[in-house]
Amino acid sequence: MDSHETDAAIEGTETELPPVDLPAVWLPFDNGVLAATKAVVIVIGLAFTVLVSSEVVSRFLIGQSISWVNGTARFLLVWFFMIGASLALRQGGHVALDILGKMLPPLPQTIVYYLAQILTVTFLLELLWSGVSALEGSFPQTEGSLGISMAWVMSAFPVGFGLLIYHQIVLVLSATRQLASKAGRK
Repeated sequence: MDSHETDAAIEGTETELPPVDLPAVWLPFDNGVLAATKAVVIVIGLAFTVLVSSEVVSRFLIGQSISWVNGTARFLLVWFFMIGASLALRQGGHVALDILGKMLPPLPQTIVYYLAQILTVTFLLELLWSGVSALEGSFPQTEGSLGISMAWVMSAFPVGFGLLIYHQIVLVLSATRQLASKAGRK
């Protein structure tokens, strides 16, 4: 593989999301969710990079830290990972243990797939509920250097888990439609 092929392979795996088979009325909404999620992740990533770089420069040039940068960077990092996790899920970038499923015949493989999806959505719903529960207690707490409510960072959890649930449902619906399409062609 030459350098050009390597760059193309890396670019293809990091920038493109696999196509999904959704009803036509759902596609514009889904494209909007994806575009908004990507835009937010990019803005947060850029802001984080600028903040951390300014902190390094300030420590190097004037020997002092900018008091609010560390707290802000931590808040942004939590938001970045919680929102970015949904894009990674959609891209297939999370760890998957599908060795057993791939060794099974088609019908048991399908059963194992749907069982795994039910368990995943159940787990994500539990995490969403926990995130909402934790959010309530975070309102009176404040971050020391910023003086703002910890709810600003804690709200990343329900938002992130909500996006994970949404994308998991999209993937399962797409797989179901593809399975039904294959069965209809037989």
